[in-house]
Amino acid sequence: MKYQESFLKAIRSKVSKSISLIDEVASVLEISYDASHRRISEKSKFSIDETIKLADHFNISLDNLFSKKKKLLSRKQLK
Repeated sequence: MKYQESFLKAIRSKVSKSISLIDEVASVLEISYDASHRRISEKSKFSIDETIKLADHFNISLDNLFSKKKKLLSRKQLK
């Protein structure tokens, strides 16, 4: 699965079925319906700024979404 496809899948899981995904992305990114449609249909790619803005808006962790590592790291602060 490609990165944009995975990211869109994560966004879709956060958007209510009764809301247009194209309208929602257009609203968050402050772009036109047509520009949003091109991104949703993967004819255009999200910029890094758009990706971060959408991830922040939909509370999606890009680390968790795209990391290939299956490790959990823990830090302990020593006094």
